[in-house]
Amino acid sequence: MWSPDIKRRFTALTLAIIGTALVAGCTLAPVHSTAGPQTGPYRYAAPDNRLEQVFFQALSSSLTPSADPLAPVLDVQLAVSTAEVGVSDIDSPVTDRQVTATAAFTITEGESVLRSDRRTTTAGYRTAGSSLSRDAGATSASENAVRALADSVRLALLADAARTP
Repeated sequence: MWSPDIKRRFTALTLAIIGTALVAGCTLAPVHSTAGPQTGPYRYAAPDNRLEQVFFQALSSSLTPSADPLAPVLDVQLAVSTAEVGVSDIDSPVTDRQVTATAAFTITEGESVLRSDRRTTTAGYRTAGSSLSRDAGATSASENAVRALADSVRLALLADAARTP
Protein backbone atom coordinates (compact mmCIF):
# COMPACT_ATOMS: atom_id res chain seq x y z
CA MET A 1 0.00 0.00 0.00
CA TRP A 2 1.31 3.47 -0.95
CA SER A 3 1.54 6.24 1.55
CA PRO A 4 0.36 9.75 0.58
CA ASP A 5 3.99 10.95 0.64
CA ILE A 6 5.08 8.34 -1.92
CA LYS A 7 2.08 9.18 -4.15
CA ARG A 8 2.99 12.86 -4.02
CA ARG A 9 6.62 12.13 -4.96
CA PHE A 10 5.54 9.83 -7.79
CA THR A 11 3.14 12.50 -9.13
CA ALA A 12 5.80 15.20 -8.93
CA LEU A 13 8.33 12.99 -10.72
CA THR A 14 5.82 12.11 -13.45
CA LEU A 15 4.93 15.78 -14.00
CA ALA A 16 8.64 16.70 -14.15
CA ILE A 17 9.30 14.04 -16.79
CA ILE A 18 6.31 15.12 -18.89
CA GLY A 19 7.26 18.79 -18.53
CA THR A 20 10.83 18.06 -19.61
CA ALA A 21 9.59 16.17 -22.66
CA LEU A 22 7.32 19.08 -23.64
CA VAL A 23 10.05 21.70 -23.23
CA ALA A 24 12.56 19.56 -25.15
CA GLY A 25 10.57 20.17 -28.31
CA CYS A 26 11.13 23.94 -28.15
CA THR A 27 13.47 25.38 -30.75
CA LEU A 28 14.20 28.73 -29.15
CA ALA A 29 17.81 29.87 -29.10
CA PRO A 30 18.77 31.97 -26.10
CA VAL A 31 20.39 35.37 -26.59
CA HIS A 32 23.42 34.09 -24.68
CA SER A 33 23.79 31.23 -27.16
CA THR A 34 27.21 30.45 -28.57
CA ALA A 35 25.72 28.73 -31.61
CA GLY A 36 27.58 31.12 -33.90
CA PRO A 37 27.80 34.76 -34.79
CA GLN A 38 24.81 36.62 -36.16
CA THR A 39 25.23 39.32 -38.78
CA GLY A 40 24.33 42.67 -37.35
CA PRO A 41 22.88 45.63 -39.21
CA TYR A 42 25.90 47.83 -38.37
CA ARG A 43 29.40 48.47 -39.60
CA TYR A 44 32.04 48.96 -36.93
CA ALA A 45 34.23 52.06 -36.75
CA ALA A 46 37.98 51.57 -36.86
CA PRO A 47 39.41 51.10 -33.35
CA ASP A 48 41.53 53.95 -32.01
CA ASN A 49 43.45 51.93 -29.41
CA ARG A 50 44.09 48.42 -28.09
CA LEU A 51 41.04 48.28 -25.82
CA GLU A 52 38.70 49.37 -28.62
CA GLN A 53 40.26 46.63 -30.74
CA VAL A 54 39.48 44.10 -27.98
CA PHE A 55 35.93 45.50 -27.76
CA PHE A 56 35.23 45.13 -31.49
CA GLN A 57 36.85 41.68 -31.63
CA ALA A 58 34.65 40.49 -28.76
CA LEU A 59 31.57 42.04 -30.39
CA SER A 60 32.44 40.53 -33.80
CA SER A 61 32.70 37.04 -32.31
CA SER A 62 28.94 37.03 -31.70
CA LEU A 63 27.62 39.87 -33.89
CA THR A 64 29.38 40.03 -37.24
CA PRO A 65 29.56 43.53 -38.76
CA SER A 66 27.53 44.29 -41.86
CA ALA A 67 29.30 44.26 -45.22
CA ASP A 68 26.90 46.89 -46.57
CA PRO A 69 28.86 50.16 -47.06
CA LEU A 70 25.65 52.15 -46.43
CA ALA A 71 24.88 50.45 -43.10
CA PRO A 72 24.89 52.59 -39.94
CA VAL A 73 28.23 52.81 -38.12
CA LEU A 74 28.72 51.70 -34.51
CA ASP A 75 31.47 53.61 -32.75
CA VAL A 76 32.63 53.37 -29.15
CA GLN A 77 34.68 55.50 -26.79
CA LEU A 78 36.12 53.62 -23.84
CA ALA A 79 37.20 55.02 -20.47
CA VAL A 80 39.06 52.79 -18.02
CA SER A 81 40.03 53.64 -14.46
CA THR A 82 41.67 51.64 -11.67
CA ALA A 83 41.10 51.92 -7.94
CA GLU A 84 42.31 50.12 -4.87
CA VAL A 85 39.57 48.07 -3.23
CA GLY A 86 38.98 48.34 0.49
CA VAL A 87 40.73 50.19 3.26
CA SER A 88 43.17 48.28 5.41
CA ASP A 89 45.92 49.11 7.89
CA ILE A 90 47.52 45.69 7.46
CA ASP A 91 50.82 45.69 5.60
CA SER A 92 50.59 43.09 2.86
CA PRO A 93 52.32 42.70 -0.49
CA VAL A 94 48.98 41.70 -2.03
CA THR A 95 46.63 44.51 -3.02
CA ASP A 96 43.13 44.11 -4.38
CA ARG A 97 42.29 46.45 -7.23
CA GLN A 98 39.28 47.04 -9.43
CA VAL A 99 39.08 48.24 -13.03
CA THR A 100 35.97 50.19 -14.02
CA ALA A 101 35.39 50.39 -17.76
CA THR A 102 32.76 52.57 -19.39
CA ALA A 103 31.72 52.41 -23.04
CA ALA A 104 29.91 55.32 -24.63
CA PHE A 105 28.64 54.02 -27.94
CA THR A 106 26.85 55.74 -30.79
CA ILE A 107 25.21 54.47 -33.94
CA THR A 108 25.26 56.98 -36.76
CA GLU A 109 23.88 57.01 -40.25
CA GLY A 110 25.45 59.81 -42.21
CA GLU A 111 25.31 62.85 -39.94
CA SER A 112 22.34 61.71 -37.84
CA VAL A 113 22.74 59.82 -34.56
CA LEU A 114 20.36 56.84 -34.43
CA ARG A 115 21.26 55.75 -30.91
CA SER A 116 23.61 56.78 -28.17
CA ASP A 117 24.07 54.95 -24.90
CA ARG A 118 26.53 54.16 -22.12
CA ARG A 119 27.43 50.92 -20.32
CA THR A 120 29.75 50.30 -17.36
CA THR A 121 31.37 47.13 -16.02
CA THR A 122 34.05 46.24 -13.51
CA ALA A 123 36.72 43.58 -13.16
CA GLY A 124 38.94 42.83 -10.19
CA TYR A 125 42.56 41.81 -9.94
CA ARG A 126 45.33 41.48 -7.36
CA THR A 127 48.86 42.76 -7.37
CA ALA A 128 51.71 41.15 -5.51
CA GLY A 129 54.07 44.05 -5.04
CA SER A 130 55.96 43.97 -8.33
CA SER A 131 55.35 46.36 -11.19
CA LEU A 132 55.17 43.41 -13.59
CA SER A 133 52.28 41.81 -11.71
CA ARG A 134 50.56 45.18 -11.35
CA ASP A 135 50.80 45.94 -15.08
CA ALA A 136 49.84 42.42 -16.19
CA GLY A 137 46.90 42.33 -13.79
CA ALA A 138 45.66 45.75 -14.88
CA THR A 139 45.93 44.84 -18.58
CA SER A 140 44.14 41.54 -18.12
CA ALA A 141 41.38 43.04 -15.96
CA SER A 142 40.91 45.93 -18.40
CA GLU A 143 40.53 43.55 -21.31
CA ASN A 144 38.09 41.37 -19.34
CA ALA A 145 36.00 44.42 -18.44
CA VAL A 146 35.97 45.56 -22.08
CA ARG A 147 34.88 42.09 -23.24
CA ALA A 148 32.02 42.25 -20.73
CA LEU A 149 31.14 45.69 -22.11
CA ALA A 150 31.04 44.27 -25.64
CA ASP A 151 28.61 41.60 -24.47
CA SER A 152 26.46 44.21 -22.74
CA VAL A 153 26.36 46.35 -25.87
CA ARG A 154 25.55 43.29 -27.99
CA LEU A 155 22.59 42.46 -25.76
CA ALA A 156 21.36 46.07 -25.92
CA LEU A 157 21.58 46.02 -29.72
CA LEU A 158 19.73 42.70 -29.92
CA ALA A 159 17.03 44.04 -27.58
CA ASP A 160 16.64 47.08 -29.85
CA ALA A 161 16.38 44.85 -32.90
CA ALA A 162 13.69 42.75 -31.21
CA ARG A 163 11.63 45.88 -30.48
CA THR A 164 11.97 47.30 -33.99
CA PRO A 165 9.07 46.21 -36.24
